[in-house]
Amino acid sequence: MQMKAEERKSHDNIKQNLQYIGRSLLDDTYKEQSAILALLATETLELIRNMKMFYEVPYSSENHTNHFYTYTLKAKQEKSKLIAVMEEIQRELSINKTNVKRVLVLVQGMLQTNLYKNRVQASLDKWKNTTTFSTKLQLIYI
Repeated sequence: MQMKAEERKSHDNIKQNLQYIGRSLLDDTYKEQSAILALLATETLELIRNMKMFYEVPYSSENHTNHFYTYTLKAKQEKSKLIAVMEEIQRELSINKTNVKRVLVLVQGMLQTNLYKNRVQASLDKWKNTTTFSTKLQLIYI
């Protein structure tokens, strides 16, 4: 699936911010950098909220597009989860006794799943054309 330029830019910024947060926690420098990390977490949360996520949904004909709604809901669900996880990271980084292990698990989970996009893509990849029509792709965004 080809990402749009605007999505790629915000996607890369989010990943860089998460990697920086993760490195700060691993290097045990997060206490000294608490102000920077709080700012990064806030910026990352705003980037996620404003980010458009694009998916190519397969279909066989104009009459067979009912599954678009299902995939749109799945994509919205994953984006909502991404926002909720980032809010949790932001909260954890703002308290005195940061649960470093928890934040690392959340950051690594987001990075390993390509900001939870892999889950939606896995669902899209399972779609099978059961008609005699050729398969086409429709771009949807969330």
